[in-house]
Amino acid sequence: MIKISFWWDIVKGRLRDGTWVAIKVLAIELESMRGEREFVSELAALANIKHENLVELKGCCVNGGERFLVYDYMENNSLSHTLLGGEQNRVKFGWARRRDVLLGVARGLAYLHEEAEPRIIHRDIKASNILLDHDFTPKVADFGLSKLFRENTSHISTRVAGTMANTLVELVDPVLNGDFPEEEAVRFLKVGLLCVQDISRKRPQMSEAVKMLTDEIAITNQEISQPCVADPMDVKIGGHQHSTLSFFSRGSTSVSTMSPNSSYH
Repeated sequence: MIKISFWWDIVKGRLRDGTWVAIKVLAIELESMRGEREFVSELAALANIKHENLVELKGCCVNGGERFLVYDYMENNSLSHTLLGGEQNRVKFGWARRRDVLLGVARGLAYLHEEAEPRIIHRDIKASNILLDHDFTPKVADFGLSKLFRENTSHISTRVAGTMANTLVELVDPVLNGDFPEEEAVRFLKVGLLCVQDISRKRPQMSEAVKMLTDEIAITNQEISQPCVADPMDVKIGGHQHSTLSFFSRGSTSVSTMSPNSSYH
């Protein structure tokens, strides 16, 4: 059993046909029904959607104060455990695998935002909520804090509802030993920064972000405004920590190609 939060755990189980599954067990406070919202939200979000980069809900069960959600078992745990769980794990993640994981997550989010019916905003994207199957295909998981919207909704204003995890961003991981295509790495970095700009109308839609990542939309001269964070997070480049304040003004800045040990100006 893996203790995930105060309300729920994850256990590994086996179906009668021998299939391994992951079972999310939620403990509901019967007097306040605390935790019930997360259970209902997850059911509502996952009941009618299917995508290669989203976890698939196989079933559910209610037993007194307990709620059970059954998913496919993910052999490689989460991105938090596998990629961020220490240097020995990170060595398995060369640039190609990191790129595929990032693209998969972006495609999953694009599906949720623009194709799923109703539209779904996850609101708690972080490494521990990105699961990896046997061949490291990423699956966006944990929809307990998600929100659903009608198809004709033209604008969505929401906030991050989960924990503000991973406030340190690794822009260049020393484990890669410089073995990555510099131009592509800078492009991925820039798309990430475009997606968290303070002014929401300047952020690309997820489908546009996917095309930017795959270089179908050119972003060479795109300007980036101040990221939307209350307290600018620290950024690590080439093993050195820098404040985002050194990269951004309240106006905007541009990102150009860099070497692993260079910094932005």
